[in-house]
Amino acid sequence: MSAAPAFASDRDAALVVQAGLRYLAGRDATELAGETQGWCLRSLEESASMLTVARASILGAFTTARNYAADAEYGARSWLVNRTGVTEPAASQHLRWSRWLPRHRHIRAAMCDRDLTESVALQLIKWLHLLPATCQDDAEAILVAAARSGATPEDLAGLVAEIRSRSAPAPDPGDDDPDRILDDRAVVLE
Repeated sequence: MSAAPAFASDRDAALVVQAGLRYLAGRDATELAGETQGWCLRSLEESASMLTVARASILGAFTTARNYAADAEYGARSWLVNRTGVTEPAASQHLRWSRWLPRHRHIRAAMCDRDLTESVALQLIKWLHLLPATCQDDAEAILVAAARSGATPEDLAGLVAEIRSRSAPAPDPGDDDPDRILDDRAVVLE
C-alpha cells in the first residue's frame, strides 16, 4: 500500500475527503474537458475502493469492540441503519466487507493501491469462496497479480475456471456408481 499523507487527526482526513467530494459534486461537469471527466470517473472508482476498505476496517473494529452499545443499539447493523441513515441491505453489505477484507489481504491491498475496483473485488471474493479453502490464499494472490497486470474480468473468470479445474479433488473411483451418488443426497420425509 502506498504511504498516506499525514493529517492532524482521523476526523481531519475524513473532512478532507468530504470536501473534495463536495467540490466535485458541486461542479458543472459539462464545463470539464472530456479528458478531465474521464480522469475524474477513474479516480472516483479508485476512491470508492479505498472507501470500502476504510469503512470495512473501521466498522470491523467498531463491531469487535461493540461500540454500538454506547448508543443503546443491539448490533452494528441496527447502529448503521439508525445512526448513519443507510438501508438494511446496505448495512448488511458494509458488514460483509468488514468480515471479508481481513481474510483477503491481497484483494484489500490491491483495493488500497487503486488496482482493483470494488465490483471486481466482490466478484473475486465470490469466486474464491467456490474454491477449496486450502488453495484460496494462493489463488487470491494469482488473481490479484493478474488483475494488477491488466487482466479483464473475462480473463479473471477464465483464470478462476482453470484454478478450479486444477484444485478439484481427485475423483473417487466409486463416484461412477449412480446409486451411490444419489444415496448420499437423499431426502427422507416421515
